[in-house]
Amino acid sequence: MLSKIALNAQDIHFSQFPQSTTYLGGVEAGNMSGDFRVAAIHRRQWNSVSEPYQTFNLNVDSKLSLFSQKLQAYGAGIFINQDKAGDGAFTTLQVALALSRMFILDADSVYSFRIGATGSFVQKSFDLNKLNFDNQYNGDVFVPQASIGEQIPSNNINFADLGLSAGFGIKNPQAVWNIGFQVAHLNRADQSFYNGNSVPQLMLMQGNLRLTQMLNERVFILPSILYSKQGKANELIGGAEAKFVLKDEITKRLAFGAGVFLRTGDAVMPMVALYANKFRFGVSYDVNTSGLKVASNNKGGPEFSIVYQSLKIRATTQKKTVCPIY
Repeated sequence: MLSKIALNAQDIHFSQFPQSTTYLGGVEAGNMSGDFRVAAIHRRQWNSVSEPYQTFNLNVDSKLSLFSQKLQAYGAGIFINQDKAGDGAFTTLQVALALSRMFILDADSVYSFRIGATGSFVQKSFDLNKLNFDNQYNGDVFVPQASIGEQIPSNNINFADLGLSAGFGIKNPQAVWNIGFQVAHLNRADQSFYNGNSVPQLMLMQGNLRLTQMLNERVFILPSILYSKQGKANELIGGAEAKFVLKDEITKRLAFGAGVFLRTGDAVMPMVALYANKFRFGVSYDVNTSGLKVASNNKGGPEFSIVYQSLKIRATTQKKTVCPIY
């Protein structure tokens, strides 16, 4: 028999959340030192407890000034999230478009305010063939070919999702501050697989703080914190990365990063990173510290990230001079 119960759960999450910026809201689209960025994260967890949960994120965003200086205050991006969990391969696929607008608050461009919006298409599904039911047990043996004896209208649903976000930035030669806030699932779409049984999606509220602090020309500290709340579930992640610059030349840039983050009540996440020219490669591992550690043997899961960021070199115009140039 298949019964229906209400469950509370959070959206997907990442340990290396600063590397997937539009995951933090549409306000982060185009918010970068370069002009164009591609980022990807793959996360695998709970391999020692059950069928591993696998989460993938692809993020592409750009400053629209890359295409026209008239759009220099705007940023846009697209991101794709895919999450697969459990024995039934419960899969969530999200394809989202993000748009941001920046307002400079002072003459020196030190302070800025940004607003953003996100519109998504979401598909949720599960594989009925990977699930087992009581009716498939005949009293002596399990018969996979037997009827499951359940009336399930659909194992695939689609819906739209909307989100709004805002952010504040401070930029000076020694430090760059980013403060962001987003509210996702504003339209509270119905997630039910059963007709006539509404299960509205819980709104997600999220706030983050990220800082890049220069200690000297070779050493930078990058602390960050993220708080998420969705229904009765909440999550707090905080930590810092130290970045050491080995080479800083026009044609060759090389740096190394190392740090540790903490997801309160759940895991400690050490991480390392390699910066090579326009790329950043990151690896982290969740060491489980919650009550589940008895079953997980402290194993949470690895997470890998790669970020590519480019800066368009713009041609300068020759100003008029009093004397001709020979």
